Amino acid sequence: FEVDACRVRTPTDKARVERQVQYVRNDFFLGERFRSVAEARVEAERWCREDAGRRKHGRTRRAPIEVFEAEERAVLRPAPEEPYDIPRWTDHHVDRSHAVVVGHALYSVPFQIEAGTALRARRDRSTVKLYCNRLLVKTHPRQPEGGTCLDAADMPPEKAALALRDPSSLITEAVSYGEHVGVYAERLIAGRLPWTRMRHVYCLLGLAKRYGPEVVNQACGQALALDVVEVVRIKRMLEKGLVGRTSPPASVAPSATPATPAAGRHRFERKASEFRTEASHARP
Repeated sequence: FEVDACRVRTPTDKARVERQVQYVRNDFFLGERFRSVAEARVEAERWCREDAGRRKHGRTRRAPIEVFEAEERAVLRPAPEEPYDIPRWTDHHVDRSHAVVVGHALYSVPFQIEAGTALRARRDRSTVKLYCNRLLVKTHPRQPEGGTCLDAADMPPEKAALALRDPSSLITEAVSYGEHVGVYAERLIAGRLPWTRMRHVYCLLGLAKRYGPEVVNQACGQALALDVVEVVRIKRMLEKGLVGRTSPPASVAPSATPATPAAGRHRFERKASEFRTEASHARP
């Protein structure tokens, strides 16, 4: 069916609907007396089948009960067993993170909608719908209190990886700056909780944009040769101009064991035997 809204305090707009009320009142229960509601219901069903249902309609010239049996009964669905899902409407404003809090749960909003925009939220048992100027802009499955529902398509491209804790997109961007930069980024976020070190990868990507891919790629190669995986070290190398004093290896695989530099190659390099923790029982 289609909703055809009527003007306020204008009964003539809905005369066709309310005319049926007058017909039921005058033809069915006007002047009748029923001993109970149950008796009135039984008599109402009989009146619909035998009287009102068999009269000819003024426009279609067909009996309503015949139309119901021939066309409507077959497509009539059973009445719902659960109570009607009454929606709740609330007003919200988009925050700087392109999201709104509805019912103590966080929902993303398309990034095309500017922060501070007023939205109207409709939530029921299963969905949350967001409207902007009466236009539906987003639909989310409803989350419990404290829950979060973020859609990657709603985030700005430059913030989607951080908001959704997606390290794979950062690795792809790092590889575009050079082979060693990609390997260094993989080493930075390696572990059980990669998203806790994503900001280190962002810092590395920022250095590549500031100093250039070639210089940063060479710095990562030098650091990987010494198995130094700290983005702060890369930053200091670039700030002090230490890149280029040693040549990085031709290729560094993500899982390869870093090569040991030759003796005397670096100023503060020490032998591995100096870091032994086991007591030596050998006598001179």
